[in-house]
Amino acid sequence: MIWPFKKRPEKRAASFTDAILEAHYNAAATGASANARATAALETCAGLWSRALGGAEISTPWVTPDVLAITGRELVRRGEAVFLIEIMDGQPMLYAASSWDVRGRSMNEDEWVYQLYLSAPDDTRTRLVRGEQVVHVRYGADASSPWLGKSPVAVASATGRLMGNLEGRLAQETGGLSAYLLPVPHGLVQPPDHDPDVTDPDTATFDPLSGIKDTLRKARGNAALIETTADAWGKGGDEAPRQDWEPKRIGANPPEVLEALRRSTEASVFSACGVPPSLVAPSQATGVREGWRLFLSGTMAPVAALVAHEMRRKLDPAATIRLDRLHGLDVRSRVFSSLVRQGEGLSADAAAEISGIRR
Repeated sequence: MIWPFKKRPEKRAASFTDAILEAHYNAAATGASANARATAALETCAGLWSRALGGAEISTPWVTPDVLAITGRELVRRGEAVFLIEIMDGQPMLYAASSWDVRGRSMNEDEWVYQLYLSAPDDTRTRLVRGEQVVHVRYGADASSPWLGKSPVAVASATGRLMGNLEGRLAQETGGLSAYLLPVPHGLVQPPDHDPDVTDPDTATFDPLSGIKDTLRKARGNAALIETTADAWGKGGDEAPRQDWEPKRIGANPPEVLEALRRSTEASVFSACGVPPSLVAPSQATGVREGWRLFLSGTMAPVAALVAHEMRRKLDPAATIRLDRLHGLDVRSRVFSSLVRQGEGLSADAAAEISGIRR
């Protein structure tokens, strides 16, 4: 009997600890992570995870590169990825769930009950299935809520909120008015209530700057010839300004400390997501190679092991995920050279196979 989704489910008193945890996770999901999801820092991490898993080699044909790519992106942004297992023509197919609820009293995950929401271009379907029909990959799960995955910025909620606030503040700075102000002598600025259609010579206002204004409006970045102020508007050279008017620009001018704090917070987001900052903002090629190596071995290899474990439980007991081909050719070449160095090592064919240059 699938009890959790009855219209009138059994009521259970929640403990104080459960209430605190629920409030914490809700705040992380709706506040900090929601802000951080809109930043390029988190998208950089999600893209790296998605491309790394999407480019991995998996032994089972039922898990396609797009499934692995979605899994990588979802783990960074949401902390978990859920797929419905459907049998089509005798073969399992995986369909990504857009959202889901999990219920169950058993410690056995296969007995949990999932309410899945599956999206199509013109429809959204709801499916009620047991855990054995679902691939559920979780990142950041803990002992208090093993059925929940948590994204890095949801766990590091203060950093995620700071990142979102900084991006929003910089967006405000750059979204303000931008213009050039040209100072003019007092009394020559046309009054705001001036009506250019007034024909009465006694009330009409003469604008001596009208010609310059028209020229500047039509310039659009090109060179323009305008009058000089050297004669002080007919009052003689003694009263002329020392130099012609200089335009003053108004526009985005964010404080340097804001940009420095943004870079520092970005580095914290990268570190929380297991992405070496040297890989994102490299200073030299060696830093890129080392950052990529650390990313693959320290972050993606353990994540791939989590994904492969879930695939083995639900789809194929022999499923494996390999990241070998993501390692740079220059790394493989160095391994190859060390294996055959000075003619005392392995044969060229054996070294090529071991180093991954040839299989």
